[in-house]
Amino acid sequence: NKVDGKAIGAVYHQKRYRTLGDFFKKKESKFLITELTAGFEFTERFRKIAQTVMNSAEHHGGKIILLTSYMEHEGKTTVSANLALALAAQDKKVLLIDCDLRRPSLYKLFSDVKDASEADFETLFRGSAKGSPIVYDSSRHIHLFLSRRRYSNSTDIVSSDYMKAL
Repeated sequence: NKVDGKAIGAVYHQKRYRTLGDFFKKKESKFLITELTAGFEFTERFRKIAQTVMNSAEHHGGKIILLTSYMEHEGKTTVSANLALALAAQDKKVLLIDCDLRRPSLYKLFSDVKDASEADFETLFRGSAKGSPIVYDSSRHIHLFLSRRRYSNSTDIVSSDYMKAL
């Protein structure tokens, strides 16, 4: 109500450790719906949200979905990754771009992706990127642009002509 927005779904907290053995080993499970340890309710909620988003996008002729927040640790990375994976599971073409220039973290969730480029926004904009910074995750059927570098001048990058072109 405060942001004059409409809630399209709610995802409840998924347990960080799936087994007691994982707790003692300090092995954290990823919060991705494609992981075998993902709970049914967790996965199903993202599928429903993805369908609602797609219906709205098709109704309004939209092709870009932006997820943002003004605070840290609210779940932007988890929600954006799982929404993208749920859309890809519906045979939609998806490009997931990590535009969190101050604390990029999608590369951690997709650390198993082979041929992950070291290119980032700055190398892309300067034209010094070797090859395409976009990689295809064939197991999840999703295209990724994962940035690892933190930027203190994120406002300059966001307002640049390169970002508009992207």
